[in-house]
Amino acid sequence: MVNDFRQIIVNWYERKKFKKIDFKENFIDEIEDRYQIKYRAVFEPRDSLTKARVELDYTKTGLIGVGFERWDRVAARRNCKFMLGYKNRFASGHEPIRVPIEGVVQLLEEIASGNIALKTFCMFGILMSIKAVTTNDVRDRLNKKGYSFNSWYFVANSTENLDNLVRYDPWE
Repeated sequence: MVNDFRQIIVNWYERKKFKKIDFKENFIDEIEDRYQIKYRAVFEPRDSLTKARVELDYTKTGLIGVGFERWDRVAARRNCKFMLGYKNRFASGHEPIRVPIEGVVQLLEEIASGNIALKTFCMFGILMSIKAVTTNDVRDRLNKKGYSFNSWYFVANSTENLDNLVRYDPWE
């Protein structure tokens, strides 16, 4: 199971031929709360805060977790500070759940295309909240591939008029 997941993710990354996104992977045996992580894939922008960072975790039982961006990177984009203890915390995403691999690949496609942004709120120079946002079209494409777990982002008809939005450039 974990090798199948890994191969699909590696094949997707290699097919895309990204020049400025590093792919790091680890086979691990890390116990988190209610699950045991066996594999982690990280898509790390090289020297850029304008491209989204993403982590995927695959558990012993076949659940998949998503970590979208980190508080420290978002705070740097907004020229704010982050709250104590939040530096390495994910800005958005979800704990491991059962989701089809086709849905995860579609999520990677949307992130790589710059189709998911972050709505942020800073007060007194401190980043207080972050919520992922996308459009109806993106949500529909994700749902079509079986990725219907959408409580980690909200959907807007358009992101054009949203304030305090951190947008991401497509991966290249």
